[in-house]
Amino acid sequence: MQKYGVAHYDLDEIKELLDDPGTRIITRESRKGAVRLGYAGDSDMVRRVQKLRKNEIYKTMEAEKCPGLWQDVYRTSDNAFRLYIKLQKAVNGKGVIISFKER
Repeated sequence: MQKYGVAHYDLDEIKELLDDPGTRIITRESRKGAVRLGYAGDSDMVRRVQKLRKNEIYKTMEAEKCPGLWQDVYRTSDNAFRLYIKLQKAVNGKGVIISFKER
């Protein structure tokens, strides 16, 4: 199931969770995608997520590997790329960057 134009999670809460290394998870795949785009590390990724605006939500979708868990997809741009950033709140309450890639 997917919902377009509506976020499942409060973006400000996700940003707050990602801002603290103790409450953040960054997947290996998202890290690889970010490095390909010139984002050197976790701090660069988090700084870019902090710039997301609520109106950049593209869709909310159910996680493929964990039905019942939702993921919010944002489409945004930086100076060089159009970005696809997928965020989630984990079962343990941490903020997660699932995907960070060019769209």
